[in-house]
Amino acid sequence: MIFTILCPNYVHYSAGVRVLWRLGNLLGLLGHKVYYINYQANPQPAPAWSTMEAAPGNCTQGLVIAPEVFPELAIPHVRWALNKPGLLGGPKTYGAGTQVYHWSPELEESTKEASPDGTSKQFMIGSLDAPNLTPTTRKLNLWYRGKYTDLVDLGKHTYEVEMTRHWPSTKVQYWELLNQAISLKSYDDFSGTNLEAYLWGVQVSIWDGVRFMLYVPPTYINDLIIDDAKDLVKVEAFVNSLQ
Repeated sequence: MIFTILCPNYVHYSAGVRVLWRLGNLLGLLGHKVYYINYQANPQPAPAWSTMEAAPGNCTQGLVIAPEVFPELAIPHVRWALNKPGLLGGPKTYGAGTQVYHWSPELEESTKEASPDGTSKQFMIGSLDAPNLTPTTRKLNLWYRGKYTDLVDLGKHTYEVEMTRHWPSTKVQYWELLNQAISLKSYDDFSGTNLEAYLWGVQVSIWDGVRFMLYVPPTYINDLIIDDAKDLVKVEAFVNSLQ
């Protein structure tokens, strides 16, 4: 099959962005022809490991796959909701001919409401890096705004280190920071950062609007760890499920 994936610039600090690029790469590894259209104002080239090619003239080829944040599309396409439709951008409901998939069980209800026929299928591939720990002295207490900067009370974080969506600037530095962390307080309740910190052995707490509560990871956390062999099977099943 031929696919075009609509995606933003690749960045290491967004699980949603990483998983879009991984999808294109895995489709390519399965032998499909995959193009991408980078819809940002200043598009960057695909990562060196990607099997996708830039779509000639930014014209879609074959079946189009778009994340939930992409604006309305007038053509039939696959909408892969990596967050609640309309929450971070994009339409709240999808037009006729749109096939809807959701990334995690938490999104099933909202994506069914957004779907033109009231159905949504789950499609989840790994987006988290499993820890490869080395002995270190855990000494840091971190906190994280995530996407919700308006909820932050700076007075609660004296003597703590702020980790942002853009810092550390590389994945290796990010791992090194988590490897030194004792705890992480997060204002973002739907973030790969919480999950990866938890996998790294960090005590994670989530702000519930009143207090920080100890984080309980989803039961499917192991399904979110990047594993090319398992993810290729999932992507093949995804392709077979397309109408």
